[in-house]
Amino acid sequence: MDNSYSLPILHTLRASALIDERFTAALSALHGVSLREVMLMLYVKNAPGSKLSRIELAKKLCISPSTVTRATKPLEKIGLVERKSNTRDARYSYVGLTTSGNRLLKYAEKSLDQLSQDFLSATLSEQDRIRYSKILRSLVTEFPGDCL
Repeated sequence: MDNSYSLPILHTLRASALIDERFTAALSALHGVSLREVMLMLYVKNAPGSKLSRIELAKKLCISPSTVTRATKPLEKIGLVERKSNTRDARYSYVGLTTSGNRLLKYAEKSLDQLSQDFLSATLSEQDRIRYSKILRSLVTEFPGDCL
């Protein structure tokens, strides 16, 4: 059986799980948030108007809208994100960052950059890191982040 196609995918999934586990442990210890929560907050911060609907967030994170609701509830409770109402349709709301969320994210981004640098530098040469980044970018470009 030729697994020359499936093996890179399996390695990618294992690397993703390893990164998620290690980075979440570090980010949780430093800032009280997981890697996925930082990703969610980054998408919100970088969106037009610094707000996204739950459906838009679901598409960006490749999860269901109900999972976005479950993911944002704890962040709402600790005051990092807030619901913003839609002036045109009361049934439709957005997720936005609070002042506390923006402040925490500023420090969490720095930690994420350092964790990423440490992780990639320990395993890849600069040339390999650049090549790796280009490969991943081409895969993401080929299959854009709107998953649902």
